[in-house]
Amino acid sequence: MSPGSRVRVLSAPETEAVGAAGRTGIVVGESQPSSSGVAVVGPAPDDFALAVWFDGGTETLWFRPELLELIGEEKPPSRPDDFERLVGFLRGLWTGAWFRR
Repeated sequence: MSPGSRVRVLSAPETEAVGAAGRTGIVVGESQPSSSGVAVVGPAPDDFALAVWFDGGTETLWFRPELLELIGEEKPPSRPDDFERLVGFLRGLWTGAWFRR
């Protein structure tokens, strides 16, 4: 799995606790939580997490890869407004991560 992968969140106590089990989205980033400070759903024993931007485009959560099921690769946005929305969202993620340092 890598940015651009389409995933489904697996059912586990930690994913159910945040209401993410069964939801689908796109991986939009990866991080080492120990250095970036991102909040990961559940433990990340390998110090690696993936950010999932959920369908609907308003929420992103970080997960260890074992909590995600690969269901495909995202195709490039079909309309320019989809692309602009994604770019704006990713800029927000980057800006937020930059200022948390």
